Amino acid sequence: MSLVKDPQVSEPLVSAPSGVVLNTDLICRAAGTTSSALPSLTRLNLHVRDRSFPKITSIDNLGLSSCISLQILNLSYHWISSASHLQNLAATLQELNLAENRLPDINEEICQLTSLQLLNLSGNRIRRIPARIGSLQALVSLRLSRNQLDTLQDFEHLAGTLRYCVIVFESACLACYIITYALCRVS
Repeated sequence: MSLVKDPQVSEPLVSAPSGVVLNTDLICRAAGTTSSALPSLTRLNLHVRDRSFPKITSIDNLGLSSCISLQILNLSYHWISSASHLQNLAATLQELNLAENRLPDINEEICQLTSLQLLNLSGNRIRRIPARIGSLQALVSLRLSRNQLDTLQDFEHLAGTLRYCVIVFESACLACYIITYALCRVS
């Protein structure tokens, strides 16, 4: 497990290889702090692209309920199949990266993250965009490339403040339509 300093911010980003089972205690050790300091943690980067490591499969045991100030969470390139246990982050989380996981859908908990501005769900198994995604009024950027989307069903729910949207379909014609639709909506 390593601690990485971001030159743009004063607090550290916590990083860990996915071969480590992460929980509150290990996150604290990586950050060189105690569990009493977790409420002030604003960035957590658990991105691991190395395929040789075992992957995080669940958000449940990460101890994120203590991280009530978390603004940026990167859990990309794991085997997460459910985006649960995020409800305590609804008021503060602004960026969520769950790219390259095994999410079958955009669940209710993601749609309750009212402060979310950037959402990356590329490279999952998502088949449709739920109507509830329209409740993400702060959402500015949405990435859904490399999913199993094959229809425009519920695409109209991507309203609000959305300014950047990437959705790539298998069909080139459908992809062109989506790009055109997104550009017209943003303009």
